Amino acid sequence: MSAILSLLRFLFIHVLLLSSHSSYICKAFEWEAPSRSSSDAISLNDFASYKLGVLRRRIPLPPSPRVNPPLHFSPPPPQAPPPPPQAPPPPPPRRYSKSPLPY
Repeated sequence: MSAILSLLRFLFIHVLLLSSHSSYICKAFEWEAPSRSSSDAISLNDFASYKLGVLRRRIPLPPSPRVNPPLHFSPPPPQAPPPPPQAPPPPPPRRYSKSPLPY
């Protein structure tokens, strides 16, 4: 039962917050920006010299630092080629039996 009550309180608080936030949004849309024809408006030509000054003072970026990879990421050293295959050993000598030859 207490879980249901805490859930209802949570939802009630968030509904109140959302409704107050939406009223501020409505007030923001009702506000009107001053017209361009007003006497105290600033023209864009007043900022031309400022914009040019900012563009002239561009500072070049420093070069990026060189990255030295750790030793365990470097490629392994070259290995010696494998030895050539060995020739097979010669066959053992043939033994002749001492049995008499049939004629």
